[in-house]
Amino acid sequence: MEKVNLNDFVIDILQDLCEIQSIVQVLKNAVYNENSDIKMSDVGNTLEVITAKMYNINHSLNKYANIAFQ
Repeated sequence: MEKVNLNDFVIDILQDLCEIQSIVQVLKNAVYNENSDIKMSDVGNTLEVITAKMYNINHSLNKYANIAFQ
């Protein structure tokens, strides 16, 4: 497989990590903000998105490893 395709895996992984970082920061700010009306369902939905992104990262890393180290 071409290097460009392997780079695409790395870019996807880095984008997911940046999105997770942003989501966690927003969640932290919402929890600590006394004026915010955050609900447990909001926290649950946010954690579900983070879990999905982590699954995607794991999937991409496995594909990358399989292709890079064949």
